[in-house]
Amino acid sequence: QADYAGFLTSIINIFGVEAFNRGIDIYINDSIYRIIQDCLGWKSMVMYIGLTIASAGDKDYRKILKYLLAGLFIIQIGNVIRILTTIYLAESGLISFEIIHGIFWTWGLAALVLVIWIYQERK
Repeated sequence: QADYAGFLTSIINIFGVEAFNRGIDIYINDSIYRIIQDCLGWKSMVMYIGLTIASAGDKDYRKILKYLLAGLFIIQIGNVIRILTTIYLAESGLISFEIIHGIFWTWGLAALVLVIWIYQERK
């Protein structure tokens, strides 16, 4: 988690926002964003793995592995975007942290998983 917080802080700084982290906390202005275990995207990854394995049937295991690796990579990119946009929108005051985090991105990442899974099932 601390490494993930450091990675996110580096990206935030690249975009010109002054931020620093201590352990799992990211500090921006007067705000503290804590990167807890649930921020790592593990639930979305488990959901994707479960859907992929449950629907594997008699598909070639190499094809399944290829989809799993690509899908997990896309989910991680989506998770980084989720965290960065949550922080950006909360800092800008456009949308409250609770709305963007609790409603939009909770369903947004689940939708991403379903889109990836549906895409691979149609292949």
